[in-house]
Amino acid sequence: MVIRQNVFCSIQTIKSLYIPETVTSIGGHFLRQCKSIETVVIKAKNPNGITLSDAEFYQCTSLVSVDMSESDITSFAQYTFFSCSS
Repeated sequence: MVIRQNVFCSIQTIKSLYIPETVTSIGGHFLRQCKSIETVVIKAKNPNGITLSDAEFYQCTSLVSVDMSESDITSFAQYTFFSCSS
């Protein structure tokens, strides 16, 4: 399963998000400007690794927790968490 770019962009009603092991790719800016999101759990799996790109969490100003400990995320872009104030 693939999460497409901008899929949750600017949705203000999301408080938490769970991304299961069946996700193999995460598109850029997927949670950009989701200002109400507080927690994200990512368990996405891909033997080739997964990169979080610029602005994945841009302006997620309520974000307090991102658990990626059981995922295959191997790298982050420079501005993955840009403008997150929590």
